[in-house]
Amino acid sequence: LGEAIDELYSSYRTAFGHLKFDRQPQIYLVGHSFGGVIARALMANPAGPDLFGKSLTNLQRSRANYLRERVVLIHTLSTPHEGSFLPDMAGDVADYI
Repeated sequence: LGEAIDELYSSYRTAFGHLKFDRQPQIYLVGHSFGGVIARALMANPAGPDLFGKSLTNLQRSRANYLRERVVLIHTLSTPHEGSFLPDMAGDVADYI
């Protein structure tokens, strides 16, 4: 999540940072699969560590706040918001074998 925040912030500021705040465009996030999970996590403003045990730095938190102020829509495609049944199936197959 931290890396995604850094990349989004850097790209947005490079493209639109020269504009006054009220002239900067809104952000529409589109995430496919795990990208949708990342977009959702960005908007949720997590306080604890992410899936990989990493926590956001203070700089990343301020950048995330900056981005959240501009996001107006998130569209996710094939994102496992409630997890995936595949690990359950794999466990059942392993037990069977």
